[in-house]
Amino acid sequence: QKQVKKLNRQKYLEYKYAARDMLADPGVPEEHRSNLLGQIWAKGERISYEAALEYIESKEAEGILPATVAADLQRFLRRLETRR
Repeated sequence: QKQVKKLNRQKYLEYKYAARDMLADPGVPEEHRSNLLGQIWAKGERISYEAALEYIESKEAEGILPATVAADLQRFLRRLETRR
């Protein structure tokens, strides 16, 4: 089975706290924060790292995520990726 880039499960706690701080930005509507937090991790861990990045881009296009927060999240996820 071909290895795919996914998020490293061992770094979930690091992700949870850092991403929550990034999503605390006033430009992110409060009702979307916990949903974004969970969806980004779920896509990155289960499907692929690229799926998580695409999800972030789609939410930026919908106007839910400001461009600065989206860029920070994408940069941060790069540190958490692994092949499995």
